[in-house]
Amino acid sequence: MHLEYPAAGSGDLNPAALTITDHRGSHVARLLYAGHRVIDGKPDLGDMPSTYVEHPGEAKTLEITLADERLGLSVQLLYTIYAALPVITRSVKVTATARSSSTPGSPSIWTWTRASRASWPTTRTTSASRCW
Repeated sequence: MHLEYPAAGSGDLNPAALTITDHRGSHVARLLYAGHRVIDGKPDLGDMPSTYVEHPGEAKTLEITLADERLGLSVQLLYTIYAALPVITRSVKVTATARSSSTPGSPSIWTWTRASRASWPTTRTTSASRCW
């Protein structure tokens, strides 16, 4: 089975775009469809280099949300198409969404490893108060 955004343990034999290690050492993330919306314009990616629009009517963005409730993880896939250009851009936002059920009041902790490039850091540790 080929997935748009494969995660380790998902059954897609292509390289994982996202690998999570939870507090128990499990590498399985089960990202399920949680919703979608279409928005005018292109979302700002903060400090990341990206394209932009000066007016919301210049582009439309499809935002697909995937979630793993056990991990307290949300993944937003953002696809932007431009009105005047033959271009589609893609970005991904990974967010911790819940607290750990094992210790009341403690954040969900997991380590995120993305497909690496020589200049990118490959591992991030996050809690419910952070997102990338």
